[in-house]
Amino acid sequence: LKPFWLKWLRPQPAGPQAGGAEHRAFCPRSKKSGIMGKKGKKKKGGKEPIGCRPSQQEEHMSLSLQVETLERELQVKSAHAETALREEIELRSKVDQMEEDFKKEQSTTFAVTADMARQYKALQEELIFKINSLETQLTEQKEECDITEHELRELTSDKNEQIEHKDDQIRQLNERMNEMSQEFEDMLSDTLKLMKSHIKDKLEADGAE
Repeated sequence: LKPFWLKWLRPQPAGPQAGGAEHRAFCPRSKKSGIMGKKGKKKKGGKEPIGCRPSQQEEHMSLSLQVETLERELQVKSAHAETALREEIELRSKVDQMEEDFKKEQSTTFAVTADMARQYKALQEELIFKINSLETQLTEQKEECDITEHELRELTSDKNEQIEHKDDQIRQLNERMNEMSQEFEDMLSDTLKLMKSHIKDKLEADGAE
């Protein structure tokens, strides 16, 4: 059985041996046999030129060869088409898989990026809070340091004044002690002189008796 589509094919002549209407169209005819009369009838006894009209068997063989050739070409093209179709299906499958992987990777990347953005924002807010807190503490400590330095200067000034005052008192006391020592020494000296004088007078009085 031949394929159903063979009846729709119009086979082309394979060469000069292929017969058919086209080959007959190029066959030379004599004026007597090829030219019709005025009434449209052939001249009696006219014959076709030798070799111009192939036999039915030759035409059948030529058509069979053409059909076989077309069948082989169709098989080759069908094989190529099936191969191309399989390759296209495989390629589409690979493309679909790659698109799916890309979407998964994109989704994962978006999720990771969003999570990192949230973490960065939270860390940024925490650091800003710490910076503001440290700046506040630094300002307070600077104020306390200024106050402490001012108090220290005042305390140092007071201590220096007290030390100077104490030094004055010590100097005055030393001077007073020196004066008192000198007075006591003078008093002792006068007392000794007076005692010596009394003793001498008493001794002289005792010697006179």
